[in-house]
Amino acid sequence: MGSKTVAIIGARLSSSRLPGKQLLELAGRPLIAHIVTRLREISAISEIIVATTNEAVNKPLVAWAQRAGVTAFDWAGDQNDVVGRVDAAFKASGADRFVYVCGDCPFIEPKTIENLIEASKEVGQDGIALLQPNENGAPFIHEGFDVFNGVFWDQMVAVAHEPFEREHVGAVYFHLNKVEPSEVKWVDENPVYAEINHRLSVDTPQDYAFAQSLYDQWYESHDKSEIVDLRWVISKLQSEPELIAMNAHVHQKAVKETAISVSVLCEAGPRVGMGHLSRACVIATSLQAHLGAAVTIYIRGQQVDFADLANLPHQWMPSFDELSLNHDCLVCDVKEIDSSLNRLLLLNKGQAFRVAVDQVPVQEMNIDLLWSPSVVLPGETDQGSLPFDVQFGADCFLLRSLLPTRSAEPNISKRLIVLTGGSDPLGLAKTLPAKLEQKIDPSIEITWVQGPYAQAPVSRNSSRFKTVLSPPNLHQFVAEFDAALCVYGVTFFECLQASVPVVAFDPIGAATANEWEMLKEWAPELIADSEENAIEMLTNIFVSATPLEMPMFAQKLVDGPRNFAAAVKKGVAAVKEASDAAA
Repeated sequence: MGSKTVAIIGARLSSSRLPGKQLLELAGRPLIAHIVTRLREISAISEIIVATTNEAVNKPLVAWAQRAGVTAFDWAGDQNDVVGRVDAAFKASGADRFVYVCGDCPFIEPKTIENLIEASKEVGQDGIALLQPNENGAPFIHEGFDVFNGVFWDQMVAVAHEPFEREHVGAVYFHLNKVEPSEVKWVDENPVYAEINHRLSVDTPQDYAFAQSLYDQWYESHDKSEIVDLRWVISKLQSEPELIAMNAHVHQKAVKETAISVSVLCEAGPRVGMGHLSRACVIATSLQAHLGAAVTIYIRGQQVDFADLANLPHQWMPSFDELSLNHDCLVCDVKEIDSSLNRLLLLNKGQAFRVAVDQVPVQEMNIDLLWSPSVVLPGETDQGSLPFDVQFGADCFLLRSLLPTRSAEPNISKRLIVLTGGSDPLGLAKTLPAKLEQKIDPSIEITWVQGPYAQAPVSRNSSRFKTVLSPPNLHQFVAEFDAALCVYGVTFFECLQASVPVVAFDPIGAATANEWEMLKEWAPELIADSEENAIEMLTNIFVSATPLEMPMFAQKLVDGPRNFAAAVKKGVAAVKEASDAAA
């Protein structure tokens, strides 16, 4: 029985849901570096191979592997033929067996893999070692690795023909039963690994935030040389359900499932601010997480740094005039649907599910669904007479989800955050600071958020204001404050979602008259008719001995992204069904 065992990490940087994920940092090191470190704990592994493709996008991964002292195998074949890539790497290694590891699994358990390797040596080359299932049927938390002997691997490769069979390593055996080993060696596993079932792979931004949180917490009290203990991870999940909530909703694509493709078109700039772009990022991450969709964001406008885009496929462009799309779903989130977007919507009629976000409904709109993140439907049109579906309400808002916060010592100072939007079109930075200085108690700390297209606040007392320029994860940042003052827009609802008392005024008429009146009825302590009125309301919040009660509709705000994804799934299926029927 041969003795050479190698580890093959399947990885490429062109993931549709989280591009470049293997090189994203966890506790200061690339994700894939932690996988390699965990594999190096296994003495039976004589070589670690990173199996990628020779596309230009993967050159940084190849360069990293070379620096890290592991073998870089950049295959020239189809990027989706993972079985072919792994097979070529295995044959080139001259090994008798290999551990296959997904390149997005930074919690693989070395001892478990080592036990499987040793058991694999006890069966023939056409046999396999597997973990003994629990008597109660509870699954193990392990994911992202398998050990294959050479002959049985060859048998699997020989019957893997369909694209989905070539994309998923081992699917022809584990899921499709197209081949059987001559012998199975069952390996007992520590029952602690079946105490909880939760996804540990990093496929989406939500998964990445989950892994970041665990890695950061571990290394707060452990040396960098110690790998994150999977048993500790399980105990954290058992004691902190908010960790589970971070990515429990992420959809894991099934073996035969084809991901839907989505184009999200939005805009950003001095004229329109950042609201559309912020919401487009929410749309993209929601569709990725809930549907496993392949999403690309197209942004019309002047390019700026925006943290939410960091892990999302996107493209900045001066206009949509030359854009040509062929996706399952087309989402438009812009200030106004102009001729270039109307052209795209018409071209995709009957071919894609077309969604407009936050528009005043009119009969002539070439869409299938109007999604209105508003407490009321804007405009005067009778909803029943429209040739497309309409959804609106508090459970239709598209807000960035909050990450769990760590408990901290209470701050005795009172803190106010001021938010005037991405572009501050009325120049509030010149007039509002003086009014705040005059009315707000000097003991209250004031933080002014300066948008990427806005000017810095003008203040006679510069020490009174702390200015923060376009902070990343603004929705999370606001949660640190005791109260907020904002120009009406998305940020108002993000503050409500974070349970931060927020007073909004609307100097540019962003809300319709009906919407504004309804908000005043639902949350009279939070909706102001002017700057002066807003400052007075803020003063009352700070001096009141009774905490401000959040409006009831705020509880529904978290449901919007999930509801949007469900509407897209239903709409895409309906378009496909109609297209198939017509054919």
